[in-house]
Amino acid sequence: MIILDSDIGDDIDDAFAVAMLMHIPEIDLIGITTVYRNCEQRAKIASALLKLYNREDIGVYAGVNKPIKQAIYIAPYETKQPDGTPNIPHYYEDMNESVYKEQHAVDFILDMLEKHPNEITLVAIGPLTNFAYAYMKSPDVFKKAKQIVFMGGQIEGNYAEWNIKCDPEAAKIVFEASVPIKIVTLETTKLCEFSEEDIRFVQSINTPQMTFINRMFQKWLVDNNGRRPPIMYDPLTVGTLVQDFCEFERMKVHITLEGKERAMIRRAKEGESFTVMDVSINVKHREFIEYLKQKLLDTKEII
Repeated sequence: MIILDSDIGDDIDDAFAVAMLMHIPEIDLIGITTVYRNCEQRAKIASALLKLYNREDIGVYAGVNKPIKQAIYIAPYETKQPDGTPNIPHYYEDMNESVYKEQHAVDFILDMLEKHPNEITLVAIGPLTNFAYAYMKSPDVFKKAKQIVFMGGQIEGNYAEWNIKCDPEAAKIVFEASVPIKIVTLETTKLCEFSEEDIRFVQSINTPQMTFINRMFQKWLVDNNGRRPPIMYDPLTVGTLVQDFCEFERMKVHITLEGKERAMIRRAKEGESFTVMDVSINVKHREFIEYLKQKLLDTKEII
């Protein structure tokens, strides 16, 4: 069983990750929780997508909007509501009628962990804020998670990866929560980029589900304006649950919260605090991209 915690609606890869999950019968997705900035709009995006896949049995739960300490990032092309809440780029007016569960994401996570101890993998493809609040609310229950699989961090070099940068305090709390952690790093995920041929292939799929996603994809391409190719960070992270696309190394990882290295992670030096975790160090990137494309193309009966 897995719970997927997502910041769907900014980058396009979250939507591709959800779509891929709909075609992996060996994964039991018991819920989607949303995190960061405007969880309500994100929850409606996820709910609308699940409806197209006839998976309204999977609950969607809105979570924590604001990081523990870090200021929220807003892109120049984004708009805000009167109270300052940013609108999610891939949220459209026709998603207004989408519904999500009333229960808060943090409470849903804890309830499921209490009900299914040591059976649930928490998969984070956004900032770790929801998981941190779940731990702070009930440490003993949170420790009943089987493992955490997280897309985040860059081990080599001096760079603060986005999912940690958005809430470094949350990342540190989760890293130190005594739950086994596997991280799929920026170094490996960034190799999983779409070529122009891949983009054309995906945009040619005209199922109702992919028509929905491709509308968001087109907006992403316009907003990105050629600054980088689409990179499948989050689908790769989900893919590691079922196939050995990545090679992992167990290492001692240190996270910094202060100074110029704030939000950066790296191999721990002698005397530093650390968390032992499995870290991706290599990836079969083309093999994964072809796997993803075939899952998106799958027109068999939706599971």
